Amino acid sequence: MTGPFTYGTADSARGGYPVAGHHDEDYTAAGYGHSGDYAASYAAHPNGHPDVSLSPEAEAFTWQLETFTSTTAGVLGAVAVSSDGLLVAKAAIDDRGSADRLAAVVSGMTSLATGAAHTYTLGMLNRVIVDMSDGYLLISALGSGSVLGVVAERSADLATAAYEMTLFAMRAGSRLTPALIVELRGAMAS
Repeated sequence: MTGPFTYGTADSARGGYPVAGHHDEDYTAAGYGHSGDYAASYAAHPNGHPDVSLSPEAEAFTWQLETFTSTTAGVLGAVAVSSDGLLVAKAAIDDRGSADRLAAVVSGMTSLATGAAHTYTLGMLNRVIVDMSDGYLLISALGSGSVLGVVAERSADLATAAYEMTLFAMRAGSRLTPALIVELRGAMAS
């Protein structure tokens, strides 16, 4: 299964990197079906904040979140939430209030699932799936206690969405250091 996320050195041969000066061969604009103009535009306005200058690591993380959201069929929006339950980054969610509410829901669900895992000795949290009549809330561990929360429409293929979330967590989760979380929160606040 490959899906829209393809990683590796072959991607760098197909196009540019998401931000100027970024040298991670795993993420190229062309590898995700976007033109170089998309990458240049995103680099100029990461996470919807044209007046905020982010480090290459922060730009890469937000670009990866936006790309995951825009290329995974059925995904309506996504948030990255830190271990203390605060919004770190958002994608395809228009206003900050909606993103904060989703982060709070994701944090609460994560807390409940983690409590159940500890109570019944079920190990670490991998994923939470909330199945509703018109869609899904999917939560996946990113690492260091952070999680990815995804809202998906009912027609979404859960196996594909879960696979893409796992790929995102493997690739982008390692970037989510405490310093990067602080930087991304600062960008969200401005």
